Amino acid sequence: MKKVFQISFDKPLVSIIVPVYNAEHFLETCIENIIAQTYKHIEVIFVNDGSTDRSKRIIERYINVHPFRLINQENKGAASARNRGLEAAKGSYIQFVDADDLIKHDAIEKHVQKMEHADLVISGYETIHETYMPTIAGLYDKADFLTHFGELFQKIIIPSPCNKMYRKDIIETNGIKFCEEMVLGEDLLFNLAYLAHCKSIYLLQEPLYFYRTNKNSLTHSYQDDLFERQKALFQAVRKFLRKENALTNKNRQQIETIYANALLHAATNLFHKQNPYTVKQRFQKLIAIMNDEETKNQLPYFTDSKQAKLFSRLIEQERHLRAFIFFQIKEFLRSHFHPIFQFLRKLN
Repeated sequence: MKKVFQISFDKPLVSIIVPVYNAEHFLETCIENIIAQTYKHIEVIFVNDGSTDRSKRIIERYINVHPFRLINQENKGAASARNRGLEAAKGSYIQFVDADDLIKHDAIEKHVQKMEHADLVISGYETIHETYMPTIAGLYDKADFLTHFGELFQKIIIPSPCNKMYRKDIIETNGIKFCEEMVLGEDLLFNLAYLAHCKSIYLLQEPLYFYRTNKNSLTHSYQDDLFERQKALFQAVRKFLRKENALTNKNRQQIETIYANALLHAATNLFHKQNPYTVKQRFQKLIAIMNDEETKNQLPYFTDSKQAKLFSRLIEQERHLRAFIFFQIKEFLRSHFHPIFQFLRKLN
């Protein structure tokens, strides 16, 4: 393999951190994709998070030829792997890439160009089915940026760490880390903590990152205690916006609508086929969600779909059994008659 990276003392070093867990089917393509970057002054830190497949051997093939480093640890999750990468990073700028994803060939270069005047660069990204783009573009000071926080959050631009470039000194000086105890929302909390110390943010209306797998889909797997986790996350978002004097009427409306949708998803997730609880236990958990004070406070915000409006009425009227039957039917259609399920979803 030909060495294609070069040492440059007049360009900032970018540390690309790649958490790896059993990614043998995607990893080689991801690595070649990084090697093909037009910006060459980079170091790549692979954190092997206890992989049991060929991932480690694939990385080792490249180490002697390219500026790659490999850190091995027992399986602790992506948050821990990213933290290990941050501890080892020597670059001025930080970019995260997941081992099963791809980054556009000029993504690092475009991010670095904009980092000259910004503390954070945010770009768009693609998935298998959709493209997600910032609703605004250009350089913003933090106060102006936060007036658009709700709409950017709605477009799913805020949570991910992979469509962003960070300054290492801001992370290091302020002790910003991924919360290793959380299994949902640790990326969002990291970004909120980082934004708190930013003065300027640059937004690129260009998809520079490609997710090859749908990591965050609630239909992908059952998530225990999803309701409690969503509640904690949105409390953190509200707290952040209050502290920044950015919980405006516009931001509040958008954030609370997103939260109402999250509550609907949490109720839906109770009926996932992987849920180990009995029918009676599911019913009790659904009642707990519907009777929760925060859920009732969200009633004005269940407006995004017919499903949301129906769930809102059932909560208001305390029709727990009807809600249970509704979610049972919904899961049955999703599992056994998926084309019909998709058609009904489009009617929303």
